[in-house]
Amino acid sequence: MLDIPVLRQAVIPNSPHISYLAYEATERRGASIAAPSSTAWPTANLGLLFEFVLELPFTAASFFLFNGSAVSGNFDMAILAPRVNSNVVDRLYSTGSTAQSGTNNYQFVAQAFTLPPGTYLAELIFDNTTATGRGATASLPTMLESFGSAQVANGSVTIPSTQTLEKPTSGFMPIFGISVNTSF
Repeated sequence: MLDIPVLRQAVIPNSPHISYLAYEATERRGASIAAPSSTAWPTANLGLLFEFVLELPFTAASFFLFNGSAVSGNFDMAILAPRVNSNVVDRLYSTGSTAQSGTNNYQFVAQAFTLPPGTYLAELIFDNTTATGRGATASLPTMLESFGSAQVANGSVTIPSTQTLEKPTSGFMPIFGISVNTSF
């Protein structure tokens, strides 16, 4: 009888901060988009989303976003769960409408929760087009779609409990997500 070793797939520990730049945003790896810069929000009440996959539980202490050179109005950030074989997502956690503050710096909104292993989406929405966030821009929105990004046109800044995802029409992806910390 042959003694064949069993190969085990290594589980990579979670990143301490989940954003579209993190390892967990699996479709994002190897992408080529512009360096992050301060960019105005493309459309008021437009939610921009990125997908990420957790192999291990993740305990978050806060949501975060990287503000740009101008702050204005309110935003909401959320973690959503996709429904199986559907473009519908359900909100799990959100910041609620929050005033944007602090230019060219990270803004944290404390909220503790734990996500079990699985596939999720993170969403950020602003209520105006004057607010800026630091992020990257792809030359084509279809490039972002191939990385697992989506958008949602909402009637207000508050992210609803259920949403239907749409293909991205903006090439902008802001730096935002969840963190094990409440500051960097």
